[in-house]
This record gives sequence, C-alpha cells and structure tokens, in this order.
Amino acid sequence: MGKKRDINVRIVRIMSSIIFIISILVVLGWIFDITFLKSILPNWVTMKFSTALAFSSSSILLYYISLLIEEKTKCYKTIITMSSLCILILMLPALFQMITKVNFGVDNIFVEDKADILTPFPGRPASGTIIGFMILGLVGISASLKDQKN
Repeated sequence: MGKKRDINVRIVRIMSSIIFIISILVVLGWIFDITFLKSILPNWVTMKFSTALAFSSSSILLYYISLLIEEKTKCYKTIITMSSLCILILMLPALFQMITKVNFGVDNIFVEDKADILTPFPGRPASGTIIGFMILGLVGISASLKDQKN
C-alpha cells in the first residue's frame, strides 16, 4: 500500500474513532438526561438519539471498511454488513414516516424527546440526516456485497 493511502486510512480510523466516542457521549446524554451531552449549546437543537446510534454504527462501518482495504477477512465483511443493517433499521422507519407524514411513535421508542416540543415530530432526525444515513447504509451493504465477489 502506498504512503498516501496509509495516511488516508489512518485518518479514516482516527476520525471514525472520534465520531464513535462523540456519538456514545450523546447516547449517554439521552439515557441519563444530561443536556450538555445532547446539544453543543443549550439553545441549539439536540442530536437525536437515533442519529447518535446511526453515527456510532457509521463510525464502526467506516473503521472496518478501512481495515478491509488492507486485509480481506470474513469477520470484517460481517461487521460491515451488520453496521450497515443497523443504520438502515434505524433510519428506514423514520424515512417511511417522513414520506407518509404519519407518526408511529418510533422516534421516541428508546428515549423520549421532551425538549423538542416545537417540532411536529419530536425525536425524529431531520430529513437530510435520514436520507444521508440511508445512503451510507446502502453504500456499506454494496461495499460488502461487492467485496464478496472478489
């Protein structure tokens, strides 16, 4: 592997580790109702619980894709597939609710978003967030399937 590629892979691993730590802090903020862990500033919109879970799954996905680049093992492919499925399972109901404009209450299934009372559906990630994570989940599945052919 080239020197530039080594540096890029290392950057991906560092950034995915940072994202994982931050997302777990947000999850803990929701579980223990610690406001400053849910939002950058008190007056700002909170990161939703499902978004934090999707970020943690995304960080695992990216980390293991970087490992798969160097060494193709079945374990890495399985982790990539599972991380991608977690993202899709978290975001698919939100996407369906967003499209149909129906609230099934899945946005607050893990924790209740009491602070975001001004939005029509408290606890639901923004539409751009939902779409972005859906794309990332599909890319992860695609990468896993593509790599199985090789």
